[in-house]
Formats: sequence, structure tokens, C-alpha cells
Amino acid sequence: MQELASLPDFFVREGYIELTRRWVDKALPDRELADACAEAYGFMAVMLDDLHEKLGIEHGVALGSSDGGYFVVERLPHGRLPCMVPTEYAVRRFRLSNGATDVGGNRYSFSPNAKQLNKSMRKYGSTDSPPEGWDSVISMADWCMSNARRILAKDRWHGWYVLLYKGNRQVATEALEARDRPDKMVLMRELAAAIERSGIDGLVEVGDTWQGGFVHDEQGYIVPPALQDDRREALSVVAEDAYGNRRYLISPYRRVGRRIEFDGDPIDLSGTMFSNNLQPIRDAWRRMGFKPQ
Repeated sequence: MQELASLPDFFVREGYIELTRRWVDKALPDRELADACAEAYGFMAVMLDDLHEKLGIEHGVALGSSDGGYFVVERLPHGRLPCMVPTEYAVRRFRLSNGATDVGGNRYSFSPNAKQLNKSMRKYGSTDSPPEGWDSVISMADWCMSNARRILAKDRWHGWYVLLYKGNRQVATEALEARDRPDKMVLMRELAAAIERSGIDGLVEVGDTWQGGFVHDEQGYIVPPALQDDRREALSVVAEDAYGNRRYLISPYRRVGRRIEFDGDPIDLSGTMFSNNLQPIRDAWRRMGFKPQ
């Protein structure tokens, strides 16, 4: 407790303690047993898949069907079955600031139907069709930013969403709700685990963000833009794939009465900025065997 009391204010305000129940054995003191078994299974599964491919034999994961037969699904990331990715069931978290256990925010998937899409078009106006035939999800960045600006101008508010892709096919849309930085960190780790289970290799993150300068507190630590007095609002779109391609766009704006005024065209920060939010997902992609090109 004395060590916790000596932590800088920044870590107390933004941090949490995580306790995880793990299976261990003295023969593997530095490894969790279930994860070690999953790694061994994955290695052998990939080896057999490669052998079957060389021999021209159908390969993949055979799943039983209700009629007694089976069907083969695509190759799984790193050879592991979806159930072999760690879950949050054995984890407990406590906020350093007050000991509360409500760390994590909310996350849910949704898929709008035709009626909802038509309602959206009537409300926000028709939109350009999304790009087609692209090689990387980064081609979606401009289209997503255009739609986000239209929504913000109409509603004066924009949620936090992540569009998930396999290749150039969108497979899910996730809505995320966070109150603070600890919530955001946990949500992105949960999303990374879901990506690792499902083989997602690209995403587009869209949401509101605070912009600010490099301000230090009395102890020398960076003050997050959300806590700065002269912070500014901006829309943010980050498109990134498992191969290291990324685009980072922001569109600063001001609230003038009940109107939203954008500060010109979106700004491309791809070469100068890096989205820390997505680091758990980048780590998951490396574990899945993806390598930057």
C-alpha cells in the first residue's frame, strides 16, 4: 500500500489494478498452461494445414453439422480455435483512484437493416457509395470521415464506432461507450481479443476526440487533452490493417450556438500521429502471425 501511495497523481487518476486467475505449473513457471497448450495446438494445426495444402487435400477446421456431416471453415489465425483466445472471465479490476470495480465501459455489435438505412438517408441526406475493389481498409478513411462530418453537423454529436473487416468485406460494426481512459483501455483489450478469435485483419475507428497541446502537470507528466482548459474538439477517423497500413484523419470543429463549424477540410496526420488506442489490436495481429509489409 505504501508503494501505491507513492504513485504520481497521473497514474492514480488514470490507472487500475488488474488481477487475473491463471493455471500454472512449476515445469513452466513463466507460462499460463492453457495458453501454452493453445500455442502447441496452433503450431501443429498450421503444420498439418501446410502439409494438406501441399498434397492438394481440403484443409481447415472441420465442424460438425446437424445432419451428421461436416463443413470446413477458413484457416484460423495462428492455428488456434476461437475458444483458445483468453477471455475476461478470470479477470477483476480495481480503480486506483477509489477502489471501484466498475472498470470497462460498454461494447455492443449492431447491423442496421434496410429500414434503418433508409431512415438514416432521409435524416442525413444521401451519401456517396463506399469505395469498391480496394486492397486495404485505409481506402475507406475519406468516405467514413465524410459521413461522420455529415452526422455531426446534423446531430451535434457523434458516437464511438469501430468497423471490422476481413479483407475488403465488412463483417461487423462495434459501438463503444467509455467514461474515461481506464474504460477505453479495457474496451480496446476486449475488442483485441474478439479480433484474435475471429481473424479480423482490418478496421476503421470513428469518433469524437479532444485535441490539445503538450501540457505537463506539477510532477512532469503529460496532461491528457480531455483535462486541459483550452482543449478543442475534433472528429477522428483511423483506418488500419494487420499489415501495417494506416491512415489517421482529424477534422477540428467549433460549436457556435446550435451549429457545428468545421475548421476547413479534414487533416491527414498519417505520417505524424499514432493512435495509442489501437495498440492492443496491433499486438493481437502480431500474435496472429500478421507481419507489416
